[in-house]
Amino acid sequence: EAENPYRLSRRLEIERAPQTRSIYGGPLPDTEYLVLGALRPRPEIHKRIEKRLDERLRHGMVEEIQNLHKQGVPWEKLESFGLEYREVSRFLQGEMLFPDMRDHLLIKIRQFAKRQDTWFRKMEREGVAIHWLPPENIEEAEALCREFLA
Repeated sequence: EAENPYRLSRRLEIERAPQTRSIYGGPLPDTEYLVLGALRPRPEIHKRIEKRLDERLRHGMVEEIQNLHKQGVPWEKLESFGLEYREVSRFLQGEMLFPDMRDHLLIKIRQFAKRQDTWFRKMEREGVAIHWLPPENIEEAEALCREFLA
């Protein structure tokens, strides 16, 4: 996010570091690792995202951000904390109505989830083996972990 000074600064710091570069800019380090992924259909992911967002809104996300601002945290700082803080801050400043904020936030979170999925697919294209498992298949995940650690 180019408009976020902290993230831009951190990105430059990472890019200038004299270490082996990560998936973001080069080959993976010579390390053994196990990558497990939760395999869920996209409609289920969307439904879970919506449920989680509504729970967070019901359990005080707006009030939390409002209280932080009342305690002296400027809107610009709150907006730099991440997606939810940015959108709720805009609502609290009167830039949008609550239903519009919720709908906009839902779209943004779903887009973020899609980018995460794209990132994992890129890892696979670059040779990282990802074990995609249904989330309820704890036994197989445990077996893979035991085998990896043995």
